[in-house]
Amino acid sequence: MHLIVKGTGAAALAAAKACVARYAGSAPSVYCFAFPSERAFRYAQVSRRPGETMRRPCWSAYWGKPSGRRPFGSGSNPAGVALRCPDATG
Repeated sequence: MHLIVKGTGAAALAAAKACVARYAGSAPSVYCFAFPSERAFRYAQVSRRPGETMRRPCWSAYWGKPSGRRPFGSGSNPAGVALRCPDATG
């Protein structure tokens, strides 16, 4: 699942956590990525086919709940600046 959230940090992380909470019952594992803009999402080159891949990790926050494990994630992505992702703040 991918979200486009205008903003970074706490707001993006909260949106990713809410996404995981919403879809946790519909799949064994759920991962949600927030992007700071539509432009950053396009630049990331996320495939839309099953087994989704992301060519460039331009997310601003992510949260995941793997099957049988505790949820985890991050509200920052220092790689975004190094990859020159649009709207990246690190």
